Amino acid sequence: GTFSGDQEKLQPEKRPAIIILPGGAYGFLSETEAEPVALTFLKEGFNTFVLYYSVGEESVYPNPLDDVSKAILQIRNNAQKWKTDPDAVAVMGFSAGAGIAALSATQWNDPDLAGRLGVPSDMLKPNAAVLGYGAARNSTIVDDPDVYKPPILGKIARDGTPQLDFPDYVGPHTCPMFIWCTREDAYVPQVNSELWIEMLNRYNLPYEMHIFGSGHHGMSVCNTLSSYGSEDLKTSVPAWVPLCTSWLRRLFNF
Repeated sequence: GTFSGDQEKLQPEKRPAIIILPGGAYGFLSETEAEPVALTFLKEGFNTFVLYYSVGEESVYPNPLDDVSKAILQIRNNAQKWKTDPDAVAVMGFSAGAGIAALSATQWNDPDLAGRLGVPSDMLKPNAAVLGYGAARNSTIVDDPDVYKPPILGKIARDGTPQLDFPDYVGPHTCPMFIWCTREDAYVPQVNSELWIEMLNRYNLPYEMHIFGSGHHGMSVCNTLSSYGSEDLKTSVPAWVPLCTSWLRRLFNF
């Protein structure tokens, strides 16, 4: 009795939540950006959830935005049962998953979305967004002949859906953002980070950004759970995890 009671005191009553959105060019879902991320941030004290959102031909707008918004809503509706802080729900995406996180961060306030889900808009706002090596504009990939285009690009990207031009939707409503990428990324050019900075500064929005000098696309949490090889671990890319953890802890006072 005493032991379990003491243990209970060590556990916070509620924790921040992270919804993890794997990459995969909107065509599939990358396993290295799913459970390895959940376990890495679970270890840091967050409640973590992996969202398997609509991909391939099912990725057409607004399906992915609806998917992530329903996930945010589900966590808030179950906050007490899941010991989660409903005011500390972050979306964390990688590559195309960063696009889904950006959709949520910039377009959660679309009245049509609230109408489709039958809830007030503010129930759908993420409290933070973490974007790993994601595009700010779809055109930086699909229209650039020098950028590799994966053969399994999902329909939302092939269609050039305007909602994937995220800077056009940034405004005072946009949540705080943590953005990171590498200069050597051959799939998502660094110019995307510059496009984000321009718009976030224009609205004086809170953000933190890290551009690592070396490292390839798809490095995920860059530890032994997710890494493709030991060379990855010799870069400074693994540092994004503690940097992001401390940023989220300050933001959520956790």
